Amino acid sequence: MDEGSSDKIDELSEKQRGKIRERNRRFDWQGINAENLGKLKEAIGCKKGVVTKVQREIRELMKDQANVSVLKEKLEQLKKAFKEFVSAHATTIDSRVKIRAEWPRQKKPTSRGLPADTNLREVVDDVSPSDSTSDVGSRAVAKHSRRSKSRSTCSKESVGSSVLSARAKAAARRAILQAEVTSLERWQTLQKEELALQMKRKP
Repeated sequence: MDEGSSDKIDELSEKQRGKIRERNRRFDWQGINAENLGKLKEAIGCKKGVVTKVQREIRELMKDQANVSVLKEKLEQLKKAFKEFVSAHATTIDSRVKIRAEWPRQKKPTSRGLPADTNLREVVDDVSPSDSTSDVGSRAVAKHSRRSKSRSTCSKESVGSSVLSARAKAAARRAILQAEVTSLERWQTLQKEELALQMKRKP
């Protein structure tokens, strides 16, 4: 192989290294979002723990009519804690939908010239001493284009289906969360009514 062909292979090798760097960035992106979701889930667990703790305290305080003033404060704490829990839960749902929607875009090649998933061995096998660098690149792009066309429609449908599925799941989670909110609001109403009765009975 002459010096010109060697230079072409070096150039293609650099593009292959670019592909590896792009893939690593993609994995880094996945890791960052996985870490963010993990933190959001942890926040949800903490908020839910606060709600549960305050509910238990209220149940204990309801056993003694002398705790009326403290009960009022606890009910306000419960209201605030549950709002924070709902907010954290909604943030996690929205983040999941955003990640599902953005992930397909992260997979697209960002460098110009050869596509990111071009097979280096296929390109090198096509190199001849009379080829220019542009000939090699053009042939690789054309070959990749023909191979990609048959998959493009299925890929787009898959991406659209994934996003729709994520949104449907998010809608279901929001419905469950709304049911939890309604249930807690009813519980708070009952507690306030019972507290009012205790205040009337108090001498």
